[in-house]
Amino acid sequence: MSNIPREIVARREFNRQQSISRLPNEVLCEIFLWTMASLPYGANYQWLKIFHVCHTWYVVATGYSLLWQTLSSSGGLECTKTLLQRSQSLPLRVYATFIPLQLLINIYGHPAYPRTFSKVIGTNLVSMTLLEQMSRIERLFISAGNNFWEYLRVQPPPCKLKTLGLDLKFCLDIYDRVFNANTDWIFSSPLPALRELYLNLGIPASGIIRASDLRLLQISVQKRGEYNPRDLIESIRQMPLLEAVDLQHTLFDINDDEELDAMFNVDAVQLPNIKYFSFADCDPVFTRFLRCVAFPVTAQVILGCDVFCPVGALSAVAAFGEKIAARERKRLGEPYRLRNLSVKTCVSGSTASERSLRFQSCVHGEPDCFCDISDRCTSPTLSLTLAYVNPSDDHEWDRLDGFSETLELLPLSDVEVLHIKSLDVYNTFKAHLGLLASAKVAGVAGPELPEDVHHFTVPAAPGEIHCELEAGLLGLMPKLKTICLDLTPESRVLGETVLTESDLEDMDTDVDTDDEGVLVDDHFLVKAE
Repeated sequence: MSNIPREIVARREFNRQQSISRLPNEVLCEIFLWTMASLPYGANYQWLKIFHVCHTWYVVATGYSLLWQTLSSSGGLECTKTLLQRSQSLPLRVYATFIPLQLLINIYGHPAYPRTFSKVIGTNLVSMTLLEQMSRIERLFISAGNNFWEYLRVQPPPCKLKTLGLDLKFCLDIYDRVFNANTDWIFSSPLPALRELYLNLGIPASGIIRASDLRLLQISVQKRGEYNPRDLIESIRQMPLLEAVDLQHTLFDINDDEELDAMFNVDAVQLPNIKYFSFADCDPVFTRFLRCVAFPVTAQVILGCDVFCPVGALSAVAAFGEKIAARERKRLGEPYRLRNLSVKTCVSGSTASERSLRFQSCVHGEPDCFCDISDRCTSPTLSLTLAYVNPSDDHEWDRLDGFSETLELLPLSDVEVLHIKSLDVYNTFKAHLGLLASAKVAGVAGPELPEDVHHFTVPAAPGEIHCELEAGLLGLMPKLKTICLDLTPESRVLGETVLTESDLEDMDTDVDTDDEGVLVDDHFLVKAE
């Protein structure tokens, strides 16, 4: 089916049956499936080597159609056609890559790198062949330039498509291309079975996505990527069954207030089935978009806002408070009690250099909720991240402007446990809110709490440090019993992913390569021969 060396084929035919082949065929098939699944996404064919151990394995594998449901553009054209035959009529999972050919043409109109050019043509041809099976495709993931659909051949309608992932890279030679969901490629057809949609945009996008049965919507952007806010809101309105939404710095960044008001002058979208809603963007887009969506009190909500001044921070927190108040009203007057509060600064926002202040609150007060940010609490929670863009100082932050004012806008009267996750937050509490008295235990201005119910837990120094609380903090959190400190500086946070210092240094040089092509900073480039 491909260029398999003759000696491998001869050895396979000579070894009619190895000892392990005496296992039942059902067990062998499970071993093969596990081997395939152990590789990333099953999107390459390295695992095919296992079938050449002996003739028996080869016969069992080639006759087991479930092994050939996952196909990618990493194989040759003849290999792809053979695998399509082996998959019979089963639904397919397809991973396709389209590389713009114009990036490989020199100023004279000739291929700059002939060997690479030939390989890219082959990859694109295989991807086109796979998309001709659209009526069978159930899960489709495409990484491509920003106009790949203009070169596709006629394809069947996507009648079985349940999951779609589209990663559009920015191409310097097609800088003015805009993706329009009303007319471009698959979105111009009905998507009756689509349940999950993942978009990673390196170009501007607009148009209304019509997928009435969609359950999960995730949109993120690369450099130069953004989505028209009004079109995105109307797209969400077309998805009444949505259960999870994740939008990360997705919307147009507009500074004109009148234009913003006109763009967001729409009726609020009701999302009655939402269980998880995550949204992060810049102010003032953040506050306007947040007022255009409504979700039930049982939803887990994670919000992040990049602000440029203390006024923007107050506006963002006020919008956050409005959502809390709305949740209280939907509970028919029952207070929305937040018993656990975590506060920390981190790296977040649309770039890794922006300053963030993260509030994360939980309704049931379990300390384990804040142990691992990737292990989200299953109970209804609210989280807010404020990213202070372009901080004036270049050293480690030691002061948070407007921090105390933002706290006053949050319902903290029922907080019993306070988690402080960074040194600058600790210093701000100490200086402006009376976390500690000036001499730690002397000059206490507030009411005393029993020593056994308010303490500090410092991981770097085993044991507990008992001290008194001042009135300023108790005025905000009168029921506060425990303060936990975790001031380890080794980790930062970017969105929802925990990164080390070395990870952040590597972000600017993140490169994904193949044998001859290279992808740098979300742009298609070509490696010189």
